[in-house]
Parts: sequence; C-alpha cells; structure tokens
Amino acid sequence: MTRSVLILTEERGAGGIHTVTNRLQSALAAQGWSVQMQSVRHERPGFLALFNLARQARLVIASNNFLPAYWAVLLGLIAQRPSVVWVHGPLSEVLDARPVPRWRKWLLNWTCRMADALVFASHTSQASLLRLMPARQLQVVIHNPAPPVTAAPPSLAAQNKMLGFVGRLSVEKRPQLLLQTLALLGAEFELTLVGDGPLRHELEQLADTLALRERVHFLGEQAVGPDTYRQWQATLLSSAYEGYPMAALESLAAGVPVLGTALPALQEMLQTQATCWLAPSDSPQALARTVQSVLQMAPEIRRQQALAIAERHPADAFAKAWQDLLLRLLGERTPGPRTVHFVHTGPAYMPELNAYEAHLSALGHSTQRHSTPASVPAQADVVWWICGRVSATHAQRLRHSLQVHEYASASVGRWPAIKDSIKRWQHPRPQHRVFLNDWVRERMGFDDGVPYSLRDMGVPAYFLQAQASAPADHDLVYLGEMSRLRAFVPALQAISKSGLTLLLIGQLPGDLADTVEDLPGIRCTGRIEQHDVPAQLLRARAGLNLMPNQLPVAMQTSTKVLEYLAVGLPILSNDYPWIRQMAAQYPQRIELLSSLQTPEVWTKALQAAASPMSDRSEMQHLAWSHRLSTLAVWQQLGLQEASR
Repeated sequence: MTRSVLILTEERGAGGIHTVTNRLQSALAAQGWSVQMQSVRHERPGFLALFNLARQARLVIASNNFLPAYWAVLLGLIAQRPSVVWVHGPLSEVLDARPVPRWRKWLLNWTCRMADALVFASHTSQASLLRLMPARQLQVVIHNPAPPVTAAPPSLAAQNKMLGFVGRLSVEKRPQLLLQTLALLGAEFELTLVGDGPLRHELEQLADTLALRERVHFLGEQAVGPDTYRQWQATLLSSAYEGYPMAALESLAAGVPVLGTALPALQEMLQTQATCWLAPSDSPQALARTVQSVLQMAPEIRRQQALAIAERHPADAFAKAWQDLLLRLLGERTPGPRTVHFVHTGPAYMPELNAYEAHLSALGHSTQRHSTPASVPAQADVVWWICGRVSATHAQRLRHSLQVHEYASASVGRWPAIKDSIKRWQHPRPQHRVFLNDWVRERMGFDDGVPYSLRDMGVPAYFLQAQASAPADHDLVYLGEMSRLRAFVPALQAISKSGLTLLLIGQLPGDLADTVEDLPGIRCTGRIEQHDVPAQLLRARAGLNLMPNQLPVAMQTSTKVLEYLAVGLPILSNDYPWIRQMAAQYPQRIELLSSLQTPEVWTKALQAAASPMSDRSEMQHLAWSHRLSTLAVWQQLGLQEASR
C-alpha cells in the first residue's frame, strides 16, 4: 500500500514554518511518500473535498498547532486517520503575548489531546505546551534541520562590520531592540533587515530618530540563501520567544554566528559550544557588548564554531525522525534496537521477567520494568503487560506502541471464571498474546484472531550446570510457595513419622512454622537468594512436589518440578492433572503417590526413586534460553536480532 500523507498548512511565502514544512515535504518524498500539501486558510476547498483528501492519505499532519491543527484532528477523527500536530513555537509565551478567548484555549487543549502525536520543534516548545495543558499521548522532539553547510568562507564587504537580521518585522521579533543596539555600536557597524511586517514604518521612523538611516538597510521580503548571510559578520536575533529558529540554522550553515538575547530555544540550539554568543540580558547595552566581544574573535574561529553547530542538525536525521514517527503511527517499524517496557503491577515474583530481559539484551534490545503503567512513556516501542488487569486508559494512551498481553496463569481466588470473563471483555485488543499453555489459553477464551505464543516456564542455565559438592544430607527437599503446605500438613506429619528428613527452602508463614517446629526431621532454610537455590536442592536425594488438585494451579506448570529436573533430582509428587502429563514425559524421574498420609508410602517411594543425575544434557530444553528462542512473538514484533 502506498505511503501517503496530507499536510495541512496556512503559511504563505517566506517564513521559518513555511521553509521547514517544505523541507519535510521534500524529505518524505525522497523516502517514497506521496505528499499532498493543502492550505486551510487560503483557497481552502469545501469540507467534502478535504475529507476525501484525508481518506486518500494514510496520515494527516498539521503544519502548526492552530488552524491546521484543528482541521487535521477533525479530519483524522472522521476519516479514521492518525493525526500529527507540529508545534513550532512556545505556546505558553505566544498566548501570553496574544491572549485568546477561553473557548479558543479550550479548543487548543482539545486539539492537542485528541491528536495521535505531537511533534515539537524543540524541547523549549514542548516544555511550554506542557505548562499549559497535560499531554499524555505520543510526543517527539524533532529539531529543525540546517541547510547543507556552505564550505566557502564569508564574502565580506570592504568595511568589516556588517550585521544582519532575517525575519518578520513584528512585535514578537522585537526588531526595535536591534536598532537600539546598533545605536550603541561604532559608526563602522551597519545592520541589514531582510523581511517585512507591520513594524516596518515604525522601524524606519526609529532609524531616523536614532540617526541610523545611513547604517540600516531595509531590504523587504526576498529569497534568502547562504550568500545572504555570508555578507555579514553576525546574524542578530532578539525575539521575545522562538521555537527553533530556521534563520539561525541557515546562518550557522553559512558559517556566520548567531548572536542574540538568551532565548531558551537559542540556548538549546547553541548548547555549550557558543555560550558567549548570547547576551546576559535583554537590554540593548548587553547585546551591544556581546556583539563587540564576539567580533573580536578571529573570523575563522567564529566560522568553524558556526559550522560545527549546524552539522549537529543534519537533514537526514530530521527525515529519519519523521519517517520513524509516521511508520510507528501506521503500525510499521524500521529495523534496529528497541525498548520493551514490562508492566507488572502485582507483588508476585516473576522469574520469566529476568529471562525475557536476558533474551532481549542478547538480541541487542533494551528493557524497562514498571510497577505502574503511568510511568511507561508514550513513545514506548513495545509494552508488555503481565496480566493482571490492563488499564484501558493507558492502553489507549499507548495505542501507537506494540502491545503484548501475557497470561501466565488463569485467575485465582474467589470466582476465578468470572474474573477471566471480565478480563476477556475489558482488556483491549493487543498485537500479540502470550499464554503459559493451551489450557490457560482455552480458559481465557479469546476468539478475536490475535496471534499468540505458548510460553512455558523455564529454568536459569546455572540450574543445569550445578553439581553437588558433598553427599546429600536430607532425603527430600521442597521449594516454592510455602503457604500451599497448609493443605498438606498430614503429609508432612507422615514424612516426619517415616524417619525421612525434609529440607524446606523458603520462608514459612508464622502459623506453619509453629506446626513444622514440632515435626522431627523437617527444617527450613528461610529466605535465600535465587542463585543459591541449586546448591540447596542438591543437599537432598529427591525433590518434593505438593500441589492442591484445584484449578487453575492443577493445570499450570509447577516451576519447582522443572528446577528439580534441571539439577538432576528424582521427584515425588501427589497426583493431579499437570504432574500426570509430566510423569508421562519423564517416567523414570517422577513418581506419583496415591496416599500421602501413610509413612510407609514415603519410605518405599524414596527407596524406589531413581538416583540423582549428574549428566543432564537431555534436560537442556528446560533452560529459559531454549524456551524463549522459538516464540513467535519475537518475529511478529520485529524483535529478532537488532542491527546495531
């Protein structure tokens, strides 16, 4: 399908927004996009014609956050196309300078909230908008690009103090400050103003008042190129506010420094490379001193500094950032490293998270964990929900991220089937689902055609590598959720009466600890680090698995069983559906006991148990690396090995 975009504009002729919008059009066209430009102020077609243009495009972009933005969001909603609002200037400062009615502010707020993405020309513009209104959707800062760097040195006039200005002669540009600055400089300084606007006549009068008529040149609106700037020693900028001024970038690319007041946007552009180019205050005196100081530097040093700053704003980076954003809004992705954001809001320990992180890191991707979805950034590449409950609000906020819903278990507690039905009804539709096994998938009951992977539990590689350092000093070992042993106190009593010894790895609840304290031969390690578990398991001759025969746990993987197998221990277990399947798969390693309360049964079972295995090469498939490598989710989400 052809990639096509509709760009709505209102600018005409010269101006920074007009210039950079044309740059965007050229950049997208060079990458194979079909680009339609349409003014919504001058010669705007009828609504139906605009609607048809939006339907023919796959995305709608507003060239600024006012009239084009209103149209872009409205058309995007009606035509069901993603809308992007391009925010150039600092909105808070703009509205302070030009107050608007309350209904207009409400419209601006609504427009920015309803847009699928906001693109800011600078961090300055982003911070300004966020001071006015919350914006929780996708936000990207894409700095305006500089023109190609001009290699030729400046073509200076005979007298060597020429200054310049390019822009609209309007209140927000404060050009009168430039004339007041010129009046404080020596007679060898001259100022050229390229541009027109409502202050033109007032500025001409001010030039006469300050006796500057011979030193100020009003050229009016005209085409601007590198040769324009290269006739000057410096370009001056004195605006009350700016987004990310194109005139400054054009000057820098021509090798001409930009001197001005300490605008936040100009500070962002120059960074630490040319802090002396900014006056410490907005006064004409401060700007005049800055001009004199900078022009005392060697011309070649000034030129190299300007070119170095311009080279930090390449056109290809601008084009790539826009391309990546638009493809993201279309649900497409460019190759390369990504960040997967895991949302796990519950307290349960999830060993699979460590495994996912290691697997993705080996592929060249990065990961972040979140205990609340509110901390997931709107520009997240992939959001992986460990369900739980998926927040519809945040899922909508993150709608342009690839989303995975993982169901490692069916619901537990009271009314589990009802809980699963609520999840099925409430959870939004993701790009992929991951289930522990087929039983969990069927229990959840999704039938919407979303692709899925079955991801069983696994074990860390060090379990498969562990070897006993001394003879076993216990007969049995139990690892896992200790509270479940409350249902098996009679079995613990039978083990104790049989004379067998049992090592419990973990922290017992208080009531259960009191019970176990009275049972000879049973001791508890307390909480230990996961990495120390294999050595503790190998202190026993066999692993013990006790699981209530209740749904959903009776149909779900018992991780402790995999860990026993991984360290080579035979297993004694009560009988329930899942362990029955495992016993059929490992008949020599797992023995099922029909009676748990008879001491003799435990004694005979342990005598008949197989010996621990030192060579577990046939168990390598239990490793997390093997479990995860074959999942379909990686290919579908583009998370194969990243090209670095």
